[in-house]
Amino acid sequence: MFDSKNVCHKEIKIFLIVLLMFAAQLYATSFPTLSNKQGIADRNNNILLESRYKVFEDKLAIGIQKYNYYWKNCENTIASSSQPNLQCPQGSLLFPKSKKEKELLKIHNYHCYSNKFIKQWTKRFQQNQKHHIQLAVVLWTSPKFYRDKGCEGFYFPLQKRHLMDGCYPTAEHYNDYEDWIRFTAFTFGKYIDHYIVWNEVDSTNWADSSTSKYPKKVMLKDKEFHMKRSFDIYKALLTRTITSVQDLDNVCSNGSECQNLIYISLNRDWYGHKILVRQSKEGDIHILWRNMNLLDYLWKTVGLQYDWSIAIHPYGDVYNQYPNILTFSTLKDLSSYQKIHINLNKKEANKAWLDYAQSKLFASEQNAGDKLKADDWKRKAKFICQAYDIGLKMPELIAMTHNHFQDNIQAKNKVPTKYTMLPASVKANLSDADRYETFQAYESTNPLVWGKTDTHFCCQSYKLGCLKN
Repeated sequence: MFDSKNVCHKEIKIFLIVLLMFAAQLYATSFPTLSNKQGIADRNNNILLESRYKVFEDKLAIGIQKYNYYWKNCENTIASSSQPNLQCPQGSLLFPKSKKEKELLKIHNYHCYSNKFIKQWTKRFQQNQKHHIQLAVVLWTSPKFYRDKGCEGFYFPLQKRHLMDGCYPTAEHYNDYEDWIRFTAFTFGKYIDHYIVWNEVDSTNWADSSTSKYPKKVMLKDKEFHMKRSFDIYKALLTRTITSVQDLDNVCSNGSECQNLIYISLNRDWYGHKILVRQSKEGDIHILWRNMNLLDYLWKTVGLQYDWSIAIHPYGDVYNQYPNILTFSTLKDLSSYQKIHINLNKKEANKAWLDYAQSKLFASEQNAGDKLKADDWKRKAKFICQAYDIGLKMPELIAMTHNHFQDNIQAKNKVPTKYTMLPASVKANLSDADRYETFQAYESTNPLVWGKTDTHFCCQSYKLGCLKN
């Protein structure tokens, strides 16, 4: 017997299911969706050859490129002013341009930003956009006139020089940091998909909170107090970054909602809460607050109030079990930690943990790691294959970028460095890169190759990404 009432109820039920599925799909795409999780961090980011980028897009099919985006290079002449009559030196422009723009963009002070910086980054970002490569920027390195004069920095053996890049801006210059973020979101927001706030913030080398009042030796006398002080500084920068990007980058150039993720940056020191202290041969004190401590702090003070994700640096051979540190194969431990806290803090019972920004991971620095020889291309290639294989099986992992794709081509010394996938001797157009196993491994991670054929490098060499698996 035909029951029109029952049919009507069924139709309504189907309509509601479809509507819910559509809503779920809309929500699921609120995070950046990459064409490929494989990406690069390239020291040769000034080389914008079409032939080079065609290789990135077509042959390697990379989905993302990560850049170090230095505040000190943008604002490098004079400090800001609260008055609109700030006279900018030649080669820089006034931002904001007027009182009206200042109010509209919620800018605190007037600044002189480098024309060279703006032109340089515009060209880079446009090239990425043209070749469908998403952008990730690491926001850090405060200008000298915004740092504490007592910030110590540290000696960096790989570059054989003393670095001050980790020095935080002082509290009175948090507004200047926020202004720079607002400038970035306003000027380049239509290009940028991923913002990483500072670098390895669980370390006093790369996130340096030493001051004239508290040198690192003094900080050791009360490590817990100074750990919280350092984390308080970082929280201020993180939340200002999130609110600024939300204010100025909600609408892309085509009128659709921007899809951004904003990350905290962690090194690989993970298991346990014990604060580590190391001293270099040069006498520099290196304090590791441990990223488990930082995450505990963020869950207590920020939680789900803001959307934040994690950029992690899992250096080391993929499958080795190192004490106290994360490798690529143990990223699940970090992911499980986040899942537990998301589920404890969420208020929507039916919302899956993967629908929260806090679930998302970006392996933004990684390499085959300890005791690695610079020219061991085979070991580095194996790492690319293994890391990619693991990454594809982790829906929470957004992307991965190795340090680094290629050594600086313009360097006088062409000897390969430890953390590079290709030497500087390879041509800028990459026409001769195929002779290196690392490049062949990158070719294997092309989504049109991985799992689609048995003839590529990773399958032939390591039985990974084959047609049958």
